[in-house]
Amino acid sequence: MACQEGTEVIPNACSNPTGGPYAPPSSVAGYPKEARMTLRIIRAAEGETVRRTGQPIFEGEVHGHALTGSDSQHIGASLVHFAPGARTRMHRHTSEQFLYVMNGIGQVGDRDGVSTIATGDAVVIPPDTDHWHGAGDTGSPMTHLTVMRTDSQTTVL
Repeated sequence: MACQEGTEVIPNACSNPTGGPYAPPSSVAGYPKEARMTLRIIRAAEGETVRRTGQPIFEGEVHGHALTGSDSQHIGASLVHFAPGARTRMHRHTSEQFLYVMNGIGQVGDRDGVSTIATGDAVVIPPDTDHWHGAGDTGSPMTHLTVMRTDSQTTVL
């Protein structure tokens, strides 16, 4: 949707001159300052990246960075970085899992096969599906965003 003079401006519906999403300054009437906002902005520098290597679900060098923490009652989101050759062991969750490859090349597999995934690819894994994911044998590192319900239970097989 293009912005035109005389039309209502809807955040993220119009592009700024640099090509990014429209972002009105906090001084624009009708846009509350961040300190008064109900929503929670989690800055990139917040939280910490934790080495997860050695946890029962992982094989190889893996690091995780929780994004939502206690800020969400129902959704958990994390960035997970897999070094070349690293992956999860076969496991399942009681809820759907959504993966979005942020960068690199990886693999995702279930009992029926393996697929290669790369930057920009998304994967929806149904509840109770035996699966694994990570950099696998691609020779590349891979980082993905993972999103699941906070009450999901994981079973490593």
